[in-house]
Amino acid sequence: MPLILYAGSQEEDVQQMVNYVWRSIKIPLRRKILGKLSSLNPYHWISRYYIMKMKMEFPVEGNSPFSNSIRPVLKNNDIVELHIFHYIPWHRKVITETIMNELGWEKNEDSVTSWKNDCKLHQFINYDYINLFGCSRDCFGYCRMIMAGKMTREEALKQEEELLDSFESGIINGVNIREFLLNDIGLSEREVDRILS
Repeated sequence: MPLILYAGSQEEDVQQMVNYVWRSIKIPLRRKILGKLSSLNPYHWISRYYIMKMKMEFPVEGNSPFSNSIRPVLKNNDIVELHIFHYIPWHRKVITETIMNELGWEKNEDSVTSWKNDCKLHQFINYDYINLFGCSRDCFGYCRMIMAGKMTREEALKQEEELLDSFESGIINGVNIREFLLNDIGLSEREVDRILS
């Protein structure tokens, strides 16, 4: 029987905490932020277009390229979906040590954390969250890890403060956000200036 194995943990799922913070923001500020994200913003439609193209390029049976869901919802009962960390405990430090010692993986030397440090797009999301909320997206994950006893408050604060210190230079976890948007994403100088302003 075909199998899809997921390796995301509850500690890494920060959306619930982001939603809570979003709801707690005062309405006038929320409206100001929504102005940046609203359907009148051309970048909203550009992102929706690329999500639709991704769904068309990598189709999953039963999912429409026009649905609002970014993550595909599997509708094939002949395929088993298994979330590995529902069955074994998730330990970030053990995982990191294992992939470093047994697979020779190395963390980006400019990164304050090994967690998601190999994804440039994630660092742009951190940059965006710092602009919107005053803290990185990783900060929400740190909170979940602290509550689960997988990280100390001091360790989380140290990593978040280092990340915030690098924000002013436009370099998050070793990723120069301007260069990333220009060279990797392919935006024009004008578009990048608009995003970063």
